[in-house]
Amino acid sequence: MKEPIETLLFDFGGTLDANGVAWKERFYTFYRAEGLDMAADAFEPSFFAADSSLVGSLAPTTDLSGTVHALVANLEEELARRGAGAGKASIGNGRSDRNVRVASRFLSEAAAAFARNRPVLEALSERYRLGVVSNFYGKTRSGDFSRRPRGASRGA
Repeated sequence: MKEPIETLLFDFGGTLDANGVAWKERFYTFYRAEGLDMAADAFEPSFFAADSSLVGSLAPTTDLSGTVHALVANLEEELARRGAGAGKASIGNGRSDRNVRVASRFLSEAAAAFARNRPVLEALSERYRLGVVSNFYGKTRSGDFSRRPRGASRGA
C-alpha cells in the first residue's frame, strides 16, 4: 500500500525564485544585457569560481540580497581577472555601476517570481507540509532566508 504524500519539497535556486532558470544562466543573460561580450561557455568558469568562493564564507544572517551582491562582487572580480572587467565607474565599496544593476535586476525578478508563486504555495500549504531545499552556500540554517513564502515550512 502506498503512503499518502505529506510533504512537498521545492528547490530554491531557479525554481521558487525564477521560472526554472538556473542562477548561472540568469546572470549570464543580465551581463550580456550590460554589454558583456563573452560566450556562455567562457562565462561559466567565471561564474563557478565566483559561486564556489561563497561556500562557507557568508555569515548565517546573510539574506538573499546580501548573497546576490556578494556573488556579483565575486563575479566582477573573476570577469576582470579573465579580461572582461566592468569598464564602468566605481561607486565605492567595491561596487561598479554594472554589478549594482545586475544584482538589482536579479533581485527584482526573484521578487516577482516569489509573488507569482505565493498563491500556489499557499494553496498547497493547506494540504501538505512544504519544505525548501537549497545549499545557500552552506551558510544558512534551516529556514534562514528572508523571502520565505508564507505557508512554506522553515526548511527541509
